Amino acid sequence: MKSITVVVAATNQVNELAIKPGTTAKEILQQMNLPDSYVLTSGRGQEPWGADENVYAAVVDGAKVYASTPVEVGFGPPLPLVFLCTGAFVWYVLRCLGVTKKTSRRSGLSSRNLTSLSSLIPAYVNGRPVVQQDNRPYWAKRGWCSNRHGYSGWYRTKFGSWEGLATKSPSGAIKLYIHKPPRLLGRHPKAQCFFSQGNGWYLVHTHGPRVRDLNSGIMRVEQILAEAHRG
Repeated sequence: MKSITVVVAATNQVNELAIKPGTTAKEILQQMNLPDSYVLTSGRGQEPWGADENVYAAVVDGAKVYASTPVEVGFGPPLPLVFLCTGAFVWYVLRCLGVTKKTSRRSGLSSRNLTSLSSLIPAYVNGRPVVQQDNRPYWAKRGWCSNRHGYSGWYRTKFGSWEGLATKSPSGAIKLYIHKPPRLLGRHPKAQCFFSQGNGWYLVHTHGPRVRDLNSGIMRVEQILAEAHRG
């Protein structure tokens, strides 16, 4: 068993839950009596887990997760607050450098202060270790796993996540599948490229220059899903 804290974004309601191995996002939301329109994420601004995704395996004991509607996912603080915080930080830096002090009636800034301001940024960056780039392929970054049959994972957007599979033929051709795509997909022009295979699975007919491999295929499907929700 693992203990998690679920925060409802709209109301800041806090719920302490104990989850068993294999517990899914859908089961957690149902336990909280939240509508199907809600999704579960690992943090504010993070992409949601799929309804049938194993949350137990994705979190540590004592983790905090968030329940929110898709329109609440991916948004930060209100713009006025962003501008206020940014302006306060800039003012603080300028004051530390003496730029805000009275220097010249014409410009208000001295060349000495401008030089000090420009030298601040390189010193700040060079004084810290350089972050190493993540060179993994896109499918690995999205949490897909390879197996003897191909690949499995989730197509992730801020509106929701859907289970997916991918197979690769000896010639290198990629076939993508999606499980129970959203109904809103029906209003997208590319809906005709999704062919039912039974049991909720659909084959995604990928073609064109934008779909060359598994990485671009996953990107394309996620793009279609996001566009369908945006209308």
